[in-house]
Amino acid sequence: MTVHSIPVVDFTDFSNRYEEIAEQVLDACKNIGFFHIINASTPSSAEVNRAFELSKEYFGLPVEEKIKCNQDTAKGKIEGYLGLYAQRLDPKIQKKGDYKESFDMETLTSKRNIDHFPPLFQENRADLEGFSKGMHGTALQVLDLLAFALKLPPNEKTGANDWLSSTHQYETSGSTSVLRILRYPNRKPGDEGEECDSKKNVILAGQHTDYIMLTLLYQTAPGLQVRVSDDEWITVPVRSNAILANMGGMFEWFTNGLLKSAMHRVIDMPNQRDGKDRYSIGYFIYPEPDTKIINMPSPLIPSKRPDFKEIAKDAEITTSAEYLEYRYRRSFLEKQATNPELDYDYI
Repeated sequence: MTVHSIPVVDFTDFSNRYEEIAEQVLDACKNIGFFHIINASTPSSAEVNRAFELSKEYFGLPVEEKIKCNQDTAKGKIEGYLGLYAQRLDPKIQKKGDYKESFDMETLTSKRNIDHFPPLFQENRADLEGFSKGMHGTALQVLDLLAFALKLPPNEKTGANDWLSSTHQYETSGSTSVLRILRYPNRKPGDEGEECDSKKNVILAGQHTDYIMLTLLYQTAPGLQVRVSDDEWITVPVRSNAILANMGGMFEWFTNGLLKSAMHRVIDMPNQRDGKDRYSIGYFIYPEPDTKIINMPSPLIPSKRPDFKEIAKDAEITTSAEYLEYRYRRSFLEKQATNPELDYDYI
């Protein structure tokens, strides 16, 4: 079944409509892998607005300031700033890279030291932490809804549907999320460095699937597209105060393909952003590293795992950490095929 629009799931009267909402979420995840959440309890509108204010203030800084906190994977540092063209999500089409800049932050737990962050973020830690916890809370609700709809065993002590969410808690010894702020700077049609697909769409972020379990996103302007068939893309509308949710590849793997991790990309739509930059904020959630992601005890899961384009048939993956490492290394090898001098640390 081909879905030609992004479903909308209303979280109003959440407790009383729990079963209905759970079925709507499961249906969306099985058919397209994307859905809008409206009337979520967290984060608040004020927290969302403040997060975008901080994002715009940060990206407005001089480049010399932003690169002081560059990502440095060679030192195990996956947090920090990535400038224009630093990432190339679709090396088969893109020669130069994504026309975006971003800043990543791992889970802002109460005990974390963020002295390596830019002063702007250190000074406004409470705002960033509040927004992150709000996003995390809604992400856990989605996981609990899916646990219920997938008929996973409830918690023996509390009866809660936390079979999935119990391994994604905010305050843990490690990180279970990444908060990513992004800016796609305004550009004029025909600017030097434009990279287009076969239909002349200007690519700002190449097509890809997310590696993690679940992504939540806010965006300020159109441009995000989801692939619904081999040659058909649909544009995700911008809904005021709505959170866009999508399944990551880890969830698709864990459910033997029952839930869909859809290919998506960002294209330039200059006529719909009034000459302004495009901003988005993504929140990516994944289980603790040692969490097993095989043999989910749900009666709805297909008994046989289908072939996945991103993962070899003989891949030995049992945990969250192994899945992420495999996807990162596979991504590196694909990029290295078009750039032999590339270091693994690049990703």
